[in-house]
Amino acid sequence: MEFNESNLQVIIALLTSLFIASIAIPTIVTVACKKGLVSAPNGRTSHKGDVPVLGGLALFLGVGISTAMWTKAVDFPEVNGIFGASMILMAIGLKDDILIIDPYKKLAGEIIAVLLIVLFANIKFTSFQGTLGFYELGYAFSIAFTVFVTVLIINAFNLIDGIDGLASGIGILASFIYGYWFYQVGEISFAILSFALTGALSGFFYFNVLGSRNKIFMGDSGALLLGLILAVLSIKFCEVNITDTSTYHMSSAPAIAIALLSIPLFDTLRVFTIRIFRRKSPFRADKNHLHHMLLDLNFSHLESTMMLLALNTLLVLMAILLRSMNMVVLIILLLLAFLFFCSVMVMIRKRGIRVRNQPLEIRETRIGMMMSGNRKAENQDVSSGDLKKNL
Repeated sequence: MEFNESNLQVIIALLTSLFIASIAIPTIVTVACKKGLVSAPNGRTSHKGDVPVLGGLALFLGVGISTAMWTKAVDFPEVNGIFGASMILMAIGLKDDILIIDPYKKLAGEIIAVLLIVLFANIKFTSFQGTLGFYELGYAFSIAFTVFVTVLIINAFNLIDGIDGLASGIGILASFIYGYWFYQVGEISFAILSFALTGALSGFFYFNVLGSRNKIFMGDSGALLLGLILAVLSIKFCEVNITDTSTYHMSSAPAIAIALLSIPLFDTLRVFTIRIFRRKSPFRADKNHLHHMLLDLNFSHLESTMMLLALNTLLVLMAILLRSMNMVVLIILLLLAFLFFCSVMVMIRKRGIRVRNQPLEIRETRIGMMMSGNRKAENQDVSSGDLKKNL
């Protein structure tokens, strides 16, 4: 790849957001702990101890400042609508993290934010691209469908943000792939936005997964923001592929976008279906998410996250390799592959099989030490002594 100004912009955008998020998080953690803005363990959570929940603020600062620094408004007319919507969702998410917001008010706020994207940034679906024989969408239906899909993606990410690194890991994977593709087709502003998100999420991932002193959660503010930006990138990806004729044109672009967000989308669909069949409200919280099943099998947070990221990656590769087939058939195949994995996990759980007898805390500590390069600490007497007692 030839080095030029565009290369420099996307690389610096990633590094800028990574730096901003990384320096912001320790300060946010300190303030949150002093003010009691933390998540306490309860019946549905799987963490121990109070953990700050304002990670979304670091993501907003990293993505916002980096994108503003390295894009030009004249080349990125959509930026005002995107940031306006982001600020609305940040306000809603922060209130829900600190207090409790009525779910209907929360949904109304999400719809208003998405309408800003549609009406002021003009980011919306305009075609079904031949799905079930439908192509161009009418203006009103285009707006309604875009609002529905975007709100779905936003809440899907909010629902899967239940274990360390899962939502941010999927966000890193999807935003990096989108950023690379946008760069290749000349959509530099959207490439910068994508890589800015990748950098901010990478900084957050470190503190969320490997953090000890400065561990932090994404919170509703981060999950809503992440879902919104990935929805925007997905819509733009689908729309550009309608007219793109370059060597990077992607057939069945909507199927590839679904594959990139497959874990949150498919798991939300699966859980909602289970709740409806049990005659419960689909919005009633429970522990039927796929990551809950993996934790029940005695996988650690990190192991569960890595497994689901691997599954997500496999579904993306499957979508790209099979993109020339009928799009509806491809989407069904992706869903069936996901459900097959879920079925295997359900069968293992029903048989009472556990991955290891070794306690999760010890395995997670050892894995975290290895990933952070702290091999010396791994061999300290306390860790080795606890390990020997539990083998």
